[in-house]
Amino acid sequence: MRKLISCIIFFMMAQASHGVMPLFAQQEQELSAIKKIIENIHESYKYNNLDSYMANVSANYSIKDELGNIKQDYAKFKTIVREAMDVFHKTHINYSYGDIKIINPNIGKNVATIEVTSSWKAFNLRGLKEVGGKVRRAGTLTKENGVWKIIRWQRLEQPEQ
Repeated sequence: MRKLISCIIFFMMAQASHGVMPLFAQQEQELSAIKKIIENIHESYKYNNLDSYMANVSANYSIKDELGNIKQDYAKFKTIVREAMDVFHKTHINYSYGDIKIINPNIGKNVATIEVTSSWKAFNLRGLKEVGGKVRRAGTLTKENGVWKIIRWQRLEQPEQ
């Protein structure tokens, strides 16, 4: 009888874990897709390609203030990114990035929140020296037609260095 109970318990545990494994695999697959979006943004910034950058951003992009009013929509975000790219690429060359880490991902079926840290360096044409640092951002992504898109992307305070 003990063997029968042990076999039943083993069988139940095997069935339960079989249902959990695909969930972990799915989470890893989604996290990988999200990391690719972050890498695409970095590559687009590196090559000063606004269209490629914005292809990763949802038309529903928005940041709201404390009262719920939209303070930054897709058009304003696009303008901010364009201006930042213009200024940066006029004064820097040989931009590179690395060490992209996604921290505390919370991935649901159609919405994900993440924090991202990354490092960068470039040669500053004004100071004639290499500069760089670390950047920390918070993001929210939504799945649109099966593809992750950024709907919120904000720079946070600098991490401890």
